[in-house]
Amino acid sequence: MAVFKLWLVDRGARSEFYWGEGTMYVCGLYLKEYLDAACKQSNGAFESSDFSWSGSAGQVQPHELVVYFLQERRRSIVQAQGGTVSHGSGATYTTGAGTISEVYLSEMEGDRDYTRLVANLAFHEILHNKLEPKPLADIHSLGGGGLSSPVVNRGMRPTASELKYLGGALSKNVPQYTLKM
Repeated sequence: MAVFKLWLVDRGARSEFYWGEGTMYVCGLYLKEYLDAACKQSNGAFESSDFSWSGSAGQVQPHELVVYFLQERRRSIVQAQGGTVSHGSGATYTTGAGTISEVYLSEMEGDRDYTRLVANLAFHEILHNKLEPKPLADIHSLGGGGLSSPVVNRGMRPTASELKYLGGALSKNVPQYTLKM
């Protein structure tokens, strides 16, 4: 059975209180938990998921995902590639060089469950990355109070509908932007 791989790219500043190796590891575990649940909906394509904070562009397979964690919105790769970042704590944008998904860490500082919130926002961007424009035109249309909601908080978890859609799309090839790995 295959394992779905998630590549996490750290571009955040180390912080005694927020962003460091422990936070990064737990964030990866939360994302693995969510993706493992989606793998169960993949019709046997994937048994489980795994994540790595170290990798290179040449390691990313066509169906795998890359998520960038940036210190702040002004360092946006999306913006540098011509996309717009007007609000929120993350963005996903498709370029000729692949799809970029990024999360802005400083936006969430001060939250009492910072790590869960960062993971939830990363999963929200993963949903944009894999599900738009097909099978969904807009993930926000899923509703139901899950991580596809326009506003995400620490208390939310993926809904059964989100996991079903994502599970069905895990093997879909979505070229990822790997130039900043």
